[in-house]
Amino acid sequence: MNQIVVGTAGHIDHGKTALVKALTGVNTDKLLEEQKRGMTIDLGFAFLNDRITIIDVPGHERFIRNMVAGVSTIDFVILVIALDDGIMPQTTEHLNIIDLLRIPDGVIVLTKTDLIEDNQWVQLVKDDIKEKIKGTNLEGKPIIKTSVNTDEGIKELHDLLSSLKGVKDKSQSDVTFRLQIDRVFHKTGYGLIITGTVLSGNLTTGSTVGVQPSNKMGKVRGLQSHGEPVDFVYKGDRAAVNLTGIELFDVWRGSELVTPRSIQPTHRAIVHIELIQITKWKLKAQQHIRIHLGTSELLAKIVYIPKAICAGESINAVLKFNKPVTTALDDRFIIRTYSPMDTIGGGKILDKDPEGNWKKIKVRCQELSKQISERFSQFVTYSENAPKSLAFWANKFSKSKDYIHQLVENNQLVNKGNMVFSEEGKENSKRAIVDYLTIFHENNPYRTFINSESVRNDLGFSRSWHDYIVSELDEKEIKLQQGRLTLKSHKIKLSKKDEKSLAQIKHILSNTEFLPISLNEIEEKIQHESFQILELLHVLKRQGHSLDISNRLWMSKPDLDRLIEKLDEYFISNEVLSVGEFKSMTNLTRKTAIPLLEYLDKSGITFRRGNERIQGLKFPSRSKHV
Repeated sequence: MNQIVVGTAGHIDHGKTALVKALTGVNTDKLLEEQKRGMTIDLGFAFLNDRITIIDVPGHERFIRNMVAGVSTIDFVILVIALDDGIMPQTTEHLNIIDLLRIPDGVIVLTKTDLIEDNQWVQLVKDDIKEKIKGTNLEGKPIIKTSVNTDEGIKELHDLLSSLKGVKDKSQSDVTFRLQIDRVFHKTGYGLIITGTVLSGNLTTGSTVGVQPSNKMGKVRGLQSHGEPVDFVYKGDRAAVNLTGIELFDVWRGSELVTPRSIQPTHRAIVHIELIQITKWKLKAQQHIRIHLGTSELLAKIVYIPKAICAGESINAVLKFNKPVTTALDDRFIIRTYSPMDTIGGGKILDKDPEGNWKKIKVRCQELSKQISERFSQFVTYSENAPKSLAFWANKFSKSKDYIHQLVENNQLVNKGNMVFSEEGKENSKRAIVDYLTIFHENNPYRTFINSESVRNDLGFSRSWHDYIVSELDEKEIKLQQGRLTLKSHKIKLSKKDEKSLAQIKHILSNTEFLPISLNEIEEKIQHESFQILELLHVLKRQGHSLDISNRLWMSKPDLDRLIEKLDEYFISNEVLSVGEFKSMTNLTRKTAIPLLEYLDKSGITFRRGNERIQGLKFPSRSKHV
């Protein structure tokens, strides 16, 4: 059954509570202080029938925070205006809040009609109301005259509310369970009870549930809806949840029940904010404001805003909250001034915990769209070098995979290999790799390949994205060989001077026997730039003539082969090789013997055991001695 949550709104003493009692028979002023003072301080709840809950909210300006907590999750609003007073300050403030929260439907109810007989006054009040609601969600909605003393209009209003159909989409576009808590109390024989309206998903008896932002886990002992035990509650339902495993201090009005390990609290968010048409206040950078988000109230600082805004204007900004807050993308909120407390605007969450450095966050703040489909496409673009999965986006948006899949289709994006990306993003990444290799070959004309991991790291690609893009390019524009990349079009061209230098380097290396020679020593003997000599050494390495033993130390490959032959002879009659024996075998000093031994260890030809060496797993003739 699709439940409806109806909320009252209006100025203090305009008869909201009396109207609810006339409709339901329930006096929602439960607190002793409320009954003594004749005014609603906290939220009151009553059931019109087994489908419709009415939340009675306070009208006094000092209790606006409680009013916002009440109307933040409603489907339908009753804007109450006493006919003898007409529109008053809190009426206007409540009307602004209703509109800022985008409450989709409602009715205007004139109360205390038995006190007014002047038809001209009645018409003046109606005209004033129509003028005030122009351009809001309540424009064009019915105006019903009522009196709790004469019962005028009560049946008409009751029938209107009873005929309401569910306005909340109960599809599984929102699989994450969320319930914003508006009451917390202990009940004898039951323990901890919380109440609230289910924003999304569903909850069943016996399931595990998380509490945020306290980051606690508990179990659902029992559920009630409309005063009756139920096995499960859905999106849009009013629910009372009996929890076990949660302490009273771990949960409060403003916290949320959520699917475990789904929504995480945040301290910072990119938001879209708008100011009401009539306010003297401006919003600017570094300003402190009050935020009413769901059933929570907290302070925030505008840490970035492109420019100051005034009445009727809107803009994106970055907020930093003074404490962790539980929220999801597209949640709406109310903005009130720090002091004195006036309602001046509202907004919605565009992104929470935005990624990247501060410069990127500021750019994204200015760019992000209010529309969810367009913003999804922007997020995909922002993650162009490391595309995220459908599951990632479902979690970020607190939506189902089916819902995200629809966004993918609407934006003509691609979902492949557990990655969501655009064709443009793919082409950009392909071009980035080709451009990278082009520049690499221009700067290193004698090198054929570069390690693909170096390319990935420098471009900031995720491993899966890098592998996918390389597979798209392989054997077309680039070539992948043993984890190394090159342009297919690249050819090494040696000048006559290069050929001469190459022969000189080869000669130098072949006349050192087992002695590794440093790059500096080669530079002293050849008239070439240091980087050119290094490139030529790599050419010899690819040709099988040289090896880089360690940083800036080189030797000839044939000499290393002869050294391995000597080691082979040595290990026929010896199990271990000491550093001293290696120095005697090669006529090397410790300064050059140690780097050469470490190279042999790294290559698997030898294996270090303490200060000695034994044959390594890759020793060429190891099988003869095993």
